[in-house]
Parts: sequence; C-alpha cells; structure tokens
Amino acid sequence: MLFPCWLFNHASGFSAATKIAVYNSRGHIGEQSPIQYYRSHLPSEVIQQLNAAKGRLRTILYGKIFEKVDKLLDSSCDLKEESLFGYVKALRATKVWPLDTVWGKMEVHIILNYLAQFEYTPTECLDNGCDCRHHDFNWSIKKTVDKVRWYFDGLCLDCMDKSKAKTTDHDSDYWFHNNLDKDIWDRGCRGKHREPTWYFSFMGRRDDRDNFFRANNIPLGAPAVVDDDDA
Repeated sequence: MLFPCWLFNHASGFSAATKIAVYNSRGHIGEQSPIQYYRSHLPSEVIQQLNAAKGRLRTILYGKIFEKVDKLLDSSCDLKEESLFGYVKALRATKVWPLDTVWGKMEVHIILNYLAQFEYTPTECLDNGCDCRHHDFNWSIKKTVDKVRWYFDGLCLDCMDKSKAKTTDHDSDYWFHNNLDKDIWDRGCRGKHREPTWYFSFMGRRDDRDNFFRANNIPLGAPAVVDDDDA
C-alpha cells in the first residue's frame, strides 16, 4: 500500500502504511511491487527514512534498558552484582534478549510484546533501604515498551512535500511553513503526528537540515523519548 498511497497523495493511508512497515516488518525494509517489471517506484528517500526510523527504535530500546544497568553499577549495595545478574537473567527470559539475536528475525511489535512480559523484583538484598530496592525494573521496562510502541506515527506526506526544495533556498519552504514552532510538529498537515514523524519525513539534503538545527539551537539527530517520569 505504500506506493498507491504515495502516488494518489493519500495522507492518512500513507502514514498508516509506513508505520506498519516499520513495526510489522522483519529485517531491512524494502520496496516490493506486486506488478512484475513495473517501473515506477517510491522515492529512494522513503525507504531510507523508514529504515532509519526502525533503527531508531532499536537504539531507544538498548539505551533505556542499559540505563538500569548503569544505575545498578553505580549503586552502593554490596550485592549489586547479584541484582545485575537477576536483571539480565529476567531480560533473557523474555526470549528477545540480546536484541541483536532477534532484531532481524522478528517484527518490532512482537519484540515489544515479549519485552512487555518482563518481570523482575530484586530479592538478593534484604535491606529495604538499599538502592537496588528503589528501582522499579518492571515499570521501567514496560514504560520503555510503551514509549517505543508509540514513538513513530508513520511518515507524513505533507512534511515530505514541505521539505522538498521549491526555491533557491533549500530549506525556506519547509521550515518557514512550520513557523519554526518546535512544539507543533504537525502544523499545516492533514494528520496529527509528533516530532519523530516530522524528523523522519524530511526529504531534503541532510546538511541543510542539520544547518537549520544548528542555527536554531535544536539538538542534532533523531528525537529522543521524553524522560519526564522514568523510574
């Protein structure tokens, strides 16, 4: 459905199809035409950005999961090694850890479903005031799963169109249309979406985008998840 939705400028359909491609595909995302020898294709940037979005999900998962490892290593508990072992053992029990062993073989949404079954409460340390006891590992993993599950809203045809150079100024059309408002990522778009869709829907030159970010004090790179309530 990617190509028909793109060809006929069906914004909601394209957004849904690109989200499905990221969360419900195995391995590298590619374009497959149901019609043999059909010469029309999606812009190469579309497939590139879908794979970039999928890679970002993996990076977020690894980063958030290893945050707990760092906190355990920094703990003052004498039994933190045992707690760390218990944490990693519980991750392995989900059947999707290490992620590298399954990332190219399973769909992202299935990996998330397995991780959502994570269960671990430190019992190695009997001191209720210990740092290990203060970490809610179950809540943290489940919160990470939820954040990754809703991170990407699919690509936006309107943002893609805005980011194409239409004047001699590579980025004026796209960025001026958005009024440089970093809090309303779907301004002027036909569908609601958040910052990651805005970011991955950029179809212009990467150096133009990065120069714009630097000029407006916006951190380079793909958007991170919000850590307002991490355990």
